[in-house]
Amino acid sequence: MSIGYEIIDPDGRVYIDFSGADIELYLRECPPQVAPSATMKLTADILHLYWLGKVNFMIASFKGDIKVTGNLLGLTKLVPLSNQLFKVYTDSLKKSGMGALIPA
Repeated sequence: MSIGYEIIDPDGRVYIDFSGADIELYLRECPPQVAPSATMKLTADILHLYWLGKVNFMIASFKGDIKVTGNLLGLTKLVPLSNQLFKVYTDSLKKSGMGALIPA
């Protein structure tokens, strides 16, 4: 299963494939064999906060901050897996000199 993130303001796309032994990340486009099972549409600011672990997926969905298309049930099963990537995201920000983007 894979998740697509359709980012608005500014526009972008990120795809994460959880189907293999390793988690694969694709930017802008994903291979046809990795068509996302579900897509989350959200602003770059909400995605940033989500990857920091500051946004609850269910609450943001109910508020309309995250709009989901595709397999919602499958997506709710994958959200806990994506939580494992939060540390990878914050570490990446720190290593690239963007640690100031991480709120206290």
